[in-house]
Amino acid sequence: MKYFDIQETKKLLPFTKLVSAIEKAAIDYAKGTISSPTRLVTPIESGVMLAMPASAPDIAMTKLINICPENPSMGLRTINGELIIWDVNTGIPEYILDAPTVTARRTAAVSMLGVKLLAKKTSIFALYGNGDQASNHTEAIAHLYPNSTLYIIGRNMDNATQYCKERENLPLTLIPATQLPDEVDVVITTTTSPTPVYFDMARPERLVIGVGVFQPEKAEIEASVVRNSLIFVDDIQSALEEAGDILQAGVDWNEVLPLTDAIQTDINLLNTSNRPIFFKSVGCAAWDLAACRVAKRILESKTTD
Repeated sequence: MKYFDIQETKKLLPFTKLVSAIEKAAIDYAKGTISSPTRLVTPIESGVMLAMPASAPDIAMTKLINICPENPSMGLRTINGELIIWDVNTGIPEYILDAPTVTARRTAAVSMLGVKLLAKKTSIFALYGNGDQASNHTEAIAHLYPNSTLYIIGRNMDNATQYCKERENLPLTLIPATQLPDEVDVVITTTTSPTPVYFDMARPERLVIGVGVFQPEKAEIEASVVRNSLIFVDDIQSALEEAGDILQAGVDWNEVLPLTDAIQTDINLLNTSNRPIFFKSVGCAAWDLAACRVAKRILESKTTD
């Protein structure tokens, strides 16, 4: 069994392959060929511990991570943990990946799948936040939508400017800002804010994606935006318990659509009234399993070369 550190895990998860793998996994999950129970959340003294198993006929995995919000003040990572890939026939562990890296990259890939399926235009993006999720989303946008414009929205202009400067080698036009420009096509919120950071009215020409929080008491998106949008989620089962943006808006869950619908049916047929679209991503172990498929194929291809 081999352990892969942060950089090694990152190299095993290229975004183009990740998006394709998650799209396939979404169909498998909907058909029931992937087993992915809702994550187990256990409080610990300084945060929460999450346990996320998933299995399919070809692969099985277990992800264990701890989220400790005060860690950065001590110079430590907020999220720590490991992901184990198991042999489905013997139950023997095969590989150990860095779990926070898997989480961050597959989360960005889920957002990019949402962009692919739901966005009308993809020339101008905006990200709220400047942490690990924002960084991985920035890398994903640079890889999949090179030469696009990306606004980094933050309360502190100096922090947003520094964030852009550190990534000036990417094939993007990076612009720090404290206010959202009208011309933005896709907004992605990646903060851990317990209260809304996005207040702009819902617009048919703009896709809004909420990523940063997965607790029922927290919401990054103002409730009226959610209520006035056609809503998609990555996983209905998890969203019912964790999607605070939707839960606090008090919407009818019968009108909330799984992203799988947009994979199987053209978005113009699903949105005949041209409503604004809000995509809420809370994550589930099926997407981690998809990432494991990508990593394992790359590793096995190297073995056979």
